[in-house]
Amino acid sequence: MNFSVIQGDITEQRADALVNAANTDIQMGGVAGTPQSAAGDAIQEEADQRSLLKLGGTVETDACEFDAGYVVHTATMGFGCRESLSVTDY
Repeated sequence: MNFSVIQGDITEQRADALVNAANTDIQMGGVAGTPQSAAGDAIQEEADQRSLLKLGGTVETDACEFDAGYVVHTATMGFGCRESLSVTDY
C-alpha cells in the first residue's frame, strides 16, 4: 500500500480517503469542522447517525462534495474534556 502525506488544504485534495481529526462525539467544529464547512451539512448528518467513538477510534463517512471516496474521522480528543491522544500513545 502506498500513501502520501501532503501539506495543504484538506478540502482541496484529490484522494481515495481524507483523514480528519475528530472528537469522540464526531461533532465537527474548529479544525475538525473543516470537512463540514467545505462539504456541507450532509457530512455532519451522516456522522450524527454513528455511535460515539473511543479515543483512537475511527468512523468513515461519505466524502460528499470532496474529490475523495470517503472521510475517515479519527477521535483524537474527548469532547468537553482535557483527555486527548498524542503521537506517544501509539
